[in-house]
Formats: sequence, structure tokens, C-alpha cells
Amino acid sequence: MGMIGFALGAFAFAGVVWLSCVYVSSFVTKK
Repeated sequence: MGMIGFALGAFAFAGVVWLSCVYVSSFVTKK
């Protein structure tokens, strides 16, 4: 349970960071 929770947390964190990077890059290129 702990390992699964840690994996899901890390995956969610990576997803948020990736989405933020994509959003910023798209905003910069659009500008």
C-alpha cells in the first residue's frame, strides 16, 4: 500500500510538472 501510494504520488507530481511545462511553453510560443 505504501509503495503504491508513493508511486501514484510521484506519478501525479510528474504529471502536474509536465502539464505546467507544456502550458508555459505553449504560452511562450504563442506570445
